Amino acid sequence: MKPLPLYALDKSALKPLTKVDRWIRWSWQGDRKCRSVASIPLRHWRSYFEVRDWSHLGFILGDGVGAIDLDDCVSETGRVEDWARTLSRRQRRIANSP
Repeated sequence: MKPLPLYALDKSALKPLTKVDRWIRWSWQGDRKCRSVASIPLRHWRSYFEVRDWSHLGFILGDGVGAIDLDDCVSETGRVEDWARTLSRRQRRIANSP
């Protein structure tokens, strides 16, 4: 399965993920998330429709799905930084290549 690129500004990219039962709920404990997502057993993974109204949703990456976390790439005014746009375009080209 070819990796699915996720783009923060393209919510339609998330639609295919709604068909995959890899959704979880996480919570904060102190200054960290409560536990590593890798330690969450399969029996706790849910469908998107089970969790869509929960707060603190997570998606288990893998099985052809990857992501890039671009911290601090959107200004206070909502403008996406040039470096983030460039990286996003590069990833899109890579993901769409044969």
